[in-house]
Amino acid sequence: MKQVDRTIAPEVTEYGRLEFPQPVITDVTTDAGGRVSVMSLDRCPEPVCRVTVAWPVGLMDAPRTPVASMAAAALREGTDRLSASQISAALESNGAWLAAETVQEYTLLHLYALNRRIEPVLSILHDIISAPSFPTERVDALRQRQAEAAMQNRCKVAYMADIALRPLMTGKDHLRSRVALPGDILSVDRDDLQRYWADLLFAYAPTVWISGNITDTVISSVKAFAASLPVQPGAVARLTPKPVYTPEPSGKVVTRIGDVRQAAIAMGMPLPDASHPDHMMLRMAVTALGGYFGSRLNANIREDKGLTYGIGANLRMSPQGAYLFIQAQSDEAYVDQVVEETAREMRALWQKPLSADERVAIRRNQQSRLAGMLDSPFATLDYCLAMQQIGVGMDFFDRSQAALDFTGDDIARVARQYLDPDRLSVSIACRS
Repeated sequence: MKQVDRTIAPEVTEYGRLEFPQPVITDVTTDAGGRVSVMSLDRCPEPVCRVTVAWPVGLMDAPRTPVASMAAAALREGTDRLSASQISAALESNGAWLAAETVQEYTLLHLYALNRRIEPVLSILHDIISAPSFPTERVDALRQRQAEAAMQNRCKVAYMADIALRPLMTGKDHLRSRVALPGDILSVDRDDLQRYWADLLFAYAPTVWISGNITDTVISSVKAFAASLPVQPGAVARLTPKPVYTPEPSGKVVTRIGDVRQAAIAMGMPLPDASHPDHMMLRMAVTALGGYFGSRLNANIREDKGLTYGIGANLRMSPQGAYLFIQAQSDEAYVDQVVEETAREMRALWQKPLSADERVAIRRNQQSRLAGMLDSPFATLDYCLAMQQIGVGMDFFDRSQAALDFTGDDIARVARQYLDPDRLSVSIACRS
């Protein structure tokens, strides 16, 4: 057997051009006279599929955010026909499982199923959507769990630093910066959930996504399911426009928490959104700064100086705006030094251009991430949903791929123009 010399890096083959599959779109007329779009991605040899029902309404649209998040979570707690235990047993016996989530602008139900059992589990999903009963005792238990989770979050330094930074990035009164407090959650009752869900079903038309091994039987069953949904004529199928970000002047905010062992630092600044011609190159610059394990922030602050176990940077996007987000945790004594070194590395992006090795590492890292979106039909669907949620088209994949042909001068130019550390806002959550 040939001996492997682990001191020699193995050869790496570059990815060729990646092709992102485009969903097939079919409009279905519901029994009530409304319209639902069915988006299908057929790209799996195994006889499995996932159905995602996505309504264009979420946390930002609800007068009280806990009502929106609890309503989706409580759907599987019982229907007019089935109890929560019956729903769980029926899904399990058919080899299926169901997940619900409410994000800022969408409410989503994800059903994973075997192709041969798609019809009975779609029938259960239809019941869950159309006739939830929101049993009082189950709602009470869910409310308590969510309130306890919210209380626990408020003891986490990373969470508290993040939520204190958001108003500086979005504007202090922006809907995206709202946070549900434990008391807000405990004030929600069964009637609130019933009213909210009835209003959602009446006012909004979902998109039904199907990904996996899409046979004629599967797509026929999904279309019949979409047609049976209680969607009325005139129901809204697109996002309601929300106010754009109105960032606060750069500043510093400190949040005191009880007996915590380390501090969290969250830093950010407004950046051009996905519609701006420099946005894609800024994504590469942010990756160079702190978007992968070998980034400059990690090399300096984690590996060289040992100030933190890890530090990362990303570009947070939404239909209302975008901003740089940097986060780390450290001993409280090192907080100021972490901030200073972060500013130093931001300036170095234009003062010390990227080396050839850095450019290769960044390109390969980003290529691997893009390839990961094509690993499975469900990963591809998640990417499509994410693009929908941040308000960009399906061409975003190709734009991301084209941006990999960057130069050191490209990164230096956008870093000099946009990544000025003097514009950085800092949020610190700590004990003293």
